[in-house]
Amino acid sequence: MIVSIALLALTIVCVSAANVLLRRGMSQLGDAGLLRVIAFGLRSWPVLIGGALYVFSLLTWTLCLRQLDLGVAYPVYIGGQFLLVLLGSVFVLKEGIDARRMLGVLCIFAGILLAGV
Repeated sequence: MIVSIALLALTIVCVSAANVLLRRGMSQLGDAGLLRVIAFGLRSWPVLIGGALYVFSLLTWTLCLRQLDLGVAYPVYIGGQFLLVLLGSVFVLKEGIDARRMLGVLCIFAGILLAGV
């Protein structure tokens, strides 16, 4: 069980880092059509690393699902992702956070606790 929880934590960190890296990479492009987005993504290190982390997180997530109940693992996965992406957007991407968004995060975690995780 400890290995499954550690694997779930690794999955959450990887998919969250992937989102932050993809945002950082794609924010450099601006408005573009699909072909230009693909061409840019194939040359952008943040996008390439973010994509690789997404693939890795998919593999680790499938391993988690072999051993953890979906009704427990999924809320933790989504809630943890929500928190880490929010922190990454504030501290890495320098995006703002207001009281309403912070209250939303607290409500999500309260819901996870009430669901029995």
